[in-house]
Amino acid sequence: MKTAPPQGRPLRRRAVEAVADRRERRHAQPRRGRGMWRYLAVIGPGIIVANAGNDAGGVFTYSNTGAKYGYTLLWAFLPIALCLIITQEMVARLGTVTGKGLMDLIRERFGVRWTLFAAVVVLIANGGTTLAEFAGVAGGLGLLGVPLPVAVIGAATLIGVVVMRGNRRLVERIFLALGLTFVSYIVTAFFV
Repeated sequence: MKTAPPQGRPLRRRAVEAVADRRERRHAQPRRGRGMWRYLAVIGPGIIVANAGNDAGGVFTYSNTGAKYGYTLLWAFLPIALCLIITQEMVARLGTVTGKGLMDLIRERFGVRWTLFAAVVVLIANGGTTLAEFAGVAGGLGLLGVPLPVAVIGAATLIGVVVMRGNRRLVERIFLALGLTFVSYIVTAFFV
């Protein structure tokens, strides 16, 4: 059973200690894997998280903005990336230290009403993102001649099967493989 950490220590220090404890446990086990797979095991979660903004809506926005304004808005990516890094680091630290999700923490700190408000906002945002993703799938597969209903129903079925039947490791591998496809951005920048 977990015991709550003393409240006197700052959150950052508790996060560092929690990560250090995990590393000690991980290194106490015999090492497996070599070379590329070992490297991907370490960097893989970072690749997956870094691609959170590379959804269909993001790619559409990036390409249209680039086509319209060229490099003049490239500077804006620095503060945007900084905000994204800070937000993800804070959320990861909160989850690591407390072992709780965002809604649990909001409920404990601010009560049920604010939790309900936050949940509705997240539900609306995720619903819009999901619609944009399926629009991207339909548009992308439409370029290959796949009819819209077939593309959307096929994608929804595939996602449903992977989520309901697959395990965490399968989903991680799929996300990692899809994340590595974004290396094509770099290649495209030099050849297009």
